[in-house]
Amino acid sequence: MSVIERTREIEIMKAIGAKNKDVLSLFLVEAGIISFIGGILGVIAGWGISVLVNMFVSRYILTNIDLVVSPLVLIGGRIVAVVMSVIDGMYLAFKAAK
Repeated sequence: MSVIERTREIEIMKAIGAKNKDVLSLFLVEAGIISFIGGILGVIAGWGISVLVNMFVSRYILTNIDLVVSPLVLIGGRIVAVVMSVIDGMYLAFKAAK
């Protein structure tokens, strides 16, 4: 969406000498950073919600749910999300570069 909304910025970049690869790399890096930060916030929110659910269940249902967070799952999920975000952003980045 940012590519579509920023056509004027892309035109200015191209007018002052930016090459297609410069525009492409700008949008791919931006997609990766946004995905990474969004994923970190998502992990924090998911962990917080699971703690709240665990507290609710242990208080009202009288059973305890163990919260297990595997670092491998967190790291793997972040890598997959960033790669998918960059791949998804490639189409629009190529379109913007032209």
